[in-house]
Amino acid sequence: MTGHKKNYLFIPSVPTPNGRLHLGHIGGPFLSADILARYLRLCGHSARIISGTDSYESYAAGKAEEEHTHPEDTCHHYHALIAHDLEQMNIECDEFINPLDNKWNASYQKWHEEIVQQLLENKATTRLKENMLWDERNQRYLTGYWLQGNCPVCYERTASYFCEHCGAHFRPEEMIHEGGLEPKEVENIFLQLPRNVDLISKGINQNLQTLFHTYQVLQNYRFRLTTQCDWGLVDKTDPEHSRTLFSYGFVFAYFLMFGEIAAKIMGINKNAFAADSDVITISSFGIDNALPFLSSALGISSACPQYKSFDYYLVNYFYYLDGSKFSTSRQHMIGVDEAINQKGLSSDIIRMYLASIDVRNQTGNFVMNDFIQYYNKIVDWFEHRVVYGIQNLPELVMHSCTQSLQHQLCELFSIQEQVLQPAQFLPHIGVQSLNHWMVLSQNIDPCTDDYFWWLKGFSLVIYPYMPKLGETIWHALGYEQLPSYADFFVKPAQPLQKKIQLTLKRITPEFKTQAEGICYEQNKA
Repeated sequence: MTGHKKNYLFIPSVPTPNGRLHLGHIGGPFLSADILARYLRLCGHSARIISGTDSYESYAAGKAEEEHTHPEDTCHHYHALIAHDLEQMNIECDEFINPLDNKWNASYQKWHEEIVQQLLENKATTRLKENMLWDERNQRYLTGYWLQGNCPVCYERTASYFCEHCGAHFRPEEMIHEGGLEPKEVENIFLQLPRNVDLISKGINQNLQTLFHTYQVLQNYRFRLTTQCDWGLVDKTDPEHSRTLFSYGFVFAYFLMFGEIAAKIMGINKNAFAADSDVITISSFGIDNALPFLSSALGISSACPQYKSFDYYLVNYFYYLDGSKFSTSRQHMIGVDEAINQKGLSSDIIRMYLASIDVRNQTGNFVMNDFIQYYNKIVDWFEHRVVYGIQNLPELVMHSCTQSLQHQLCELFSIQEQVLQPAQFLPHIGVQSLNHWMVLSQNIDPCTDDYFWWLKGFSLVIYPYMPKLGETIWHALGYEQLPSYADFFVKPAQPLQKKIQLTLKRITPEFKTQAEGICYEQNKA
């Protein structure tokens, strides 16, 4: 299962620093990257996660306007809170970059300036004249955060450059909007996109590939690189035009910066995205970012042949909360800080429940009643089977794992191997197989060596999903290192520790009442 050691670089979606993370944010790109990275490390590979915030996104400036602060102050404030939320959910990032921080700002600007210059030199861009709505009162163009209207594809109410209802991306002048504001003609730079790109082998399903190709055709194989917004990196290539670099358009330039950072961490002498690099790069994002992330990565790598695009993509659909999309603006959400710090819930069990929901092929639904039932079931099971079982194990393991249990363990490991792969990432199936393994424990005497091997297999398999619990059991069984598939069937060389430093509490009925008061506040209107 280990084979030749490989280097992996995971880059989850870069959130806008305009608010804290909720469980819908965590359950998508970040949890996907963390689960797969931990699994690959179990198998003996090196897996790094690097991400950061998209500080020059217009919604950060919009949030600053709402809070009567400067955008830079807003970005610093929420970047720190987002980093804390990731840590609370045990999402291990080797680096979580704030582009406005003194440590990173010069490098961030350098990468963007170098890429835009190379795109122009390689004639991979085109210039288009557009009609942008002008707000005379506030002296600005209505772009990004300030642009509102109806989607030109599905006609639903939306904002910015894309529709959350149908996933369409479009130019501002294509949005259907009410009259009253006069448009002004501006000129912007667009990236030329490659044609006939095969994405199936990279983990993109047929529906998403069709969506991407449809978008390419509708936009005539062009993707925005510049816009008119006061907040952003200035386009220095043409001083006559007042333009800023569109952060989504240059998101792959940001990722190339990550590739440079990863090279230093890994101790290799080339960017992780270098055309001849053997680092396997994996991007993880929600379906709402599929079109811009694919366009930027494929377009820039095609125009700059010294770099390769991502090797694989992990794409998730949205999580709903009791049938309606997680929404910060409507307060229809469960925040990470609220769940972990205020309510004292286990990040492990939350991760496990989120992973059990299929968001690879469809929209998932976080059902509060199901979650509470699932949560309490895991707590009861942990107390009665794991804690009690470890306390009653013999001090020394005298016997090797029986052939019958070995066979069952190998089947369990095989399922995990099949569904936790970059090209086929289906963690909900992995969780289902783990549920069967938990049921098997009921037929094993806790006072026997068989129970030791069952627990060892359990701790190994749950580690990607529930890292705290997996590591705690592993150490209680007498192992000092992190869980690993290597030499799994070798008996421990030292006595069992048999100590569990982890307390889990059931969710009380009061929690459900309190949660409903928070999550469904919009229903009071």
